Parts: sequence; structure tokens; C-alpha cells
Amino acid sequence: MVRRLSSYFPGILSVIVAILLLYFSFQTFKTGDIVSGIILIASMIIAGLIVVVGLGIGLAYEPEIRSISASEDRSEEILKIYVARQKAMLEQLDECVELLKEIRDLLKGVGQ
Repeated sequence: MVRRLSSYFPGILSVIVAILLLYFSFQTFKTGDIVSGIILIASMIIAGLIVVVGLGIGLAYEPEIRSISASEDRSEEILKIYVARQKAMLEQLDECVELLKEIRDLLKGVGQ
């Protein structure tokens, strides 16, 4: 969710700048000033394009982000299986060590 919102910040900021430009142009210039109107319209169009492109890029890469998280879940599952296998092998090795100790003790008893 945070990654999605952060991708919209450039567009949101450009819209805010355009609104501030409109406000200050009406405060500074006459309402009929053609130059401020042209700058305002251009900035609003650019801000809209940035938002549209940002949304398009965010929606285009969303399946890849989901597949990355799915592969991370799969790798965690594989790791858990591997850890369980290693624990089982260690238990078997402990049993083998105990059996070998018993054999050693028997051989020591026979050798005396």
C-alpha cells in the first residue's frame, strides 16, 4: 500500500503546484491576464499527464510485485521444509551415534 501511494506523489505535487499557481496568479495579476492563464492550463495538463502515467506504470507493474511476494512465500515454505529435513537427519545421526557407542562398549567387553 505504501509503495502504491508513493508512486502518486509526483502527480499529486504537480497538481498542488498548479492550484497554487492559479491562486497566486489571481492574487498577483488581473483575472484576464493571458500569460498566467496559459501557464496555468499547461501546468494542469502536465500534472494530469503525470498522474495518468504514474497510475499506468503502477498498474502495469502490480502483477510483478505480487509475483515477487508469492515467490518469497514459496521460498519461505521451501526453507521450512529444508529445516525440518535437517532436524530429522540430525535425530537419525544421534541414534547412529548411540548405536555405535553400544557396539563399542560390547566390543570392549568381549576384548577384555
